[in-house]
Amino acid sequence: MIDPSGIPKINPNPTSSDVAEVLDRRNESRRYMQLNYWDEWEDVYRSSKCLAKKILVTDKAGNTVEDTSRTNVCMPETSLTIRRNTARLTANPPQINYTSPSDNQDLSLRLTAWSYQQFDKSGEARQHRMMVQTGETFGFAASKLWWDSIDVQRVFQKRFMARDGSGVAYRDRAGVMKLQGAPDDEIEQAVNEKGADLNDQEVAQAMLKLGDTVQVPSTISAYEGPFSKNIFIGDLFIEPGCLLLDESGWVVEDYWETELWLKKMLKKKYEDPETQQEKPVFDPKAVQQLYDMGSWNPNMGTQQPYDLKTRFRTAVLNQQVPLFPINLLPGKRFDILEQHSRDENGIMWIKWIGNEKILLGQMPYPWNLYGKYVYTEFVPLPDIISAIGDSTPRLHRFLQALLNSTVGARKDLVNQLLRPLIMMVGNEDIPDEVLERKLYRLLQVRNLNNFKAFNEPSHVLGAIQAANEEEAQIMRHWGISEPTINNVESGTDSNPQAGKTATTAVLAAKSADALTQFKLDSLHVYLKEQGQKKLWMLQQNESDDGYKVASQYVSKVSALAQEYTGKTSEVVIYPEEMAEDLQVEPEAMSMLSVDDYIRRGAAQQLAQAASMAPQVYDQYYVARFYAGTIRGVDPDKAVPPPKPTPPVAPKVNINITFKGEMLPEGIQEQIFAGGGLQITPEVAQQLQEEGMKRDMGNVSDMADAADNIMSPSSSQQRADSQMPQEPETNLSRMVNA
Repeated sequence: MIDPSGIPKINPNPTSSDVAEVLDRRNESRRYMQLNYWDEWEDVYRSSKCLAKKILVTDKAGNTVEDTSRTNVCMPETSLTIRRNTARLTANPPQINYTSPSDNQDLSLRLTAWSYQQFDKSGEARQHRMMVQTGETFGFAASKLWWDSIDVQRVFQKRFMARDGSGVAYRDRAGVMKLQGAPDDEIEQAVNEKGADLNDQEVAQAMLKLGDTVQVPSTISAYEGPFSKNIFIGDLFIEPGCLLLDESGWVVEDYWETELWLKKMLKKKYEDPETQQEKPVFDPKAVQQLYDMGSWNPNMGTQQPYDLKTRFRTAVLNQQVPLFPINLLPGKRFDILEQHSRDENGIMWIKWIGNEKILLGQMPYPWNLYGKYVYTEFVPLPDIISAIGDSTPRLHRFLQALLNSTVGARKDLVNQLLRPLIMMVGNEDIPDEVLERKLYRLLQVRNLNNFKAFNEPSHVLGAIQAANEEEAQIMRHWGISEPTINNVESGTDSNPQAGKTATTAVLAAKSADALTQFKLDSLHVYLKEQGQKKLWMLQQNESDDGYKVASQYVSKVSALAQEYTGKTSEVVIYPEEMAEDLQVEPEAMSMLSVDDYIRRGAAQQLAQAASMAPQVYDQYYVARFYAGTIRGVDPDKAVPPPKPTPPVAPKVNINITFKGEMLPEGIQEQIFAGGGLQITPEVAQQLQEEGMKRDMGNVSDMADAADNIMSPSSSQQRADSQMPQEPETNLSRMVNA
């Protein structure tokens, strides 16, 4: 059994010891980062700004000064690498796909629409780009996730009486009392006692004071959902040496806040997981003490000398630290330390420290993230022993320094050759001025024999060619390890590998795809974890009435438009639909631009495979995916959906049995000829005779039938025999005759 004595416990009544614990954790993390990573980050940040570190030398007096006689430049390869990779990984918003055990495709499409909507409306697009750029530059980046809402204040004109005089149009009691200047507690009491609507008498009294029409301020919820924010790498402190951020014993974030944030936090409450009692998040006494302390002055604390932003400004950008009188600030600002850590039961708790001295309050996570922090890390090139991974600019910092040195030395050599060395006699007088004429310049000396040009040795002239070859070699190694650097060594779209064999070109292209795909896979891991946390928040978040979130979300995805009505439509997500173990899977390469060579290459391979096995592949999907990789082409218009094929009538076989000899001879001849039988004259004569016999038999049968029809029936004959016979007269004899 695990002994919980060694696990730190959350104090239900926090004291000053909790403040010291948070400060110690922050300081230890910052010291570890400063000793192991800040020097590398400073070099990379300097190269990303195309700034060169000063070349320092010792003068004759023993002072350290900058050597201005040498060319000192920084080439833009590091900056190009960061910008191109960031643009590639953030060209489009990522597509997040959701799968359910029940295979509910309709719910998956609506959740995908929800992810697009929150990515757009919450402002995550900008934060996501900054996060990717931070990870690409330094090798580690983290974003913070929380649930919040954006409320917009609008003013609408309301009338107490409708224009046609029929009834009352505006009866909101709280709104009318607020217009009259009533405090919030009085408004709440009046609404509870008298109801939300005014009666006719109260409406008439309000009209006497406010008039027929009033300007009513209204709060409109523009967005409600998860928010994501990029955290500056120098403001996030994790356990030194931890392998993953989620395995860190704590996460401490440092940021600034205003008095409006304090007022907002004072209204929040949480339910204690042990006692099930409702408690305030912030202590009002601690908040008042922080407010009375005033704005945070960095010079009074320990943050300023160790702040990474200050180091970047002073050591890299050569800027002044942004310090100014505090009284110039509109309101007050406070330095907040926010710590996230687990208690002995594995529950995540948040603590807030103000101005490094006052413990403001604490609360558990309002959601169960199953042991994960609200912070999500992005590491393009993971490290096997640390959560801080590698990055291409950090790995190339020595190549960058070597390239800068090579370019500077070559420039100095060229300048030296353009200003040749002239030897002269020691006592020769050299005029200070040159006579300028329209066709020539004139330098007057006493004896030309006292001057002689110094011929540079041949190896000096060959040094320029050697410097060019060295620079090309450096760029060749750079292009091998970083495929986004396009030059004559790594090739272009029209000429993939200039001056190289086709086999080498193919191998280099495969290597470039693999290196870029490595970073794409790391971004997919980040998007999957971030999307899963958003889904958990959506499933567990509760509205004011105690029920799960059932808000409506507007679709902005063309796929949903095709799925439903053919137009952008509104969709609804109900809580009971999400009561299952939904999984999140980012769409592969969905964030790349349509003309990215990785997507285009994948589309070409898919089209080639589909052409070889058209019965196996879906030709419509293949054509639409390939058209989507061409810039300016709408896949829906270029590849219309296949038309539905009409239903095929079922095949019906009818068997008819007959006697061939009963058919006419002409039909018999046709049947025999269709069967491939040849009719001889003897057979034809026999068929004709048989037909004549059959026809005569038919005529005889027809005559017998006619006679039978004309003759009286047997019953009539019997009736006639029984009737009395009349005596034959002369008239009857004449008729009979």
